Amino acid sequence: PKYSILTRNYCGITDSMNPQDPNQQQYQQPAPPPQQYYQPYQSQDDTMQKFIPTKNMPSLWAYYMGVFGLIPFVGLPLSIAAIVLGFMGLKKFKATPTPGAKGHALAGLILGIFEITVFVLFLGLILLGSMSN
Repeated sequence: PKYSILTRNYCGITDSMNPQDPNQQQYQQPAPPPQQYYQPYQSQDDTMQKFIPTKNMPSLWAYYMGVFGLIPFVGLPLSIAAIVLGFMGLKKFKATPTPGAKGHALAGLILGIFEITVFVLFLGLILLGSMSN
């Protein structure tokens, strides 16, 4: 019989340092853990871009200015900013299309135009009312 250089006995299983021993039980590496199939970061980033287009900041700011322009007494400067940023966002979208940027730019543009229209009509009604007295 062949003898190994070093033999260890664990619970009746002999572990030998001699790989040529045919009676020796061979140990295998444990199987790797199952792979977790996550989407790559870029894909998650594109998904978030539909909701918050951080790659097209003029579009995002146009949207914010349009929404906050609905606040009374601060709406006029914010609505003007929404219109300007909306056009800038659309221009940037045409140069480098990103998901969600066009919608945010259009929302800011439409809200800005709507707010200025309401402001001008309201101002006209006030002037008309003050002239009739």
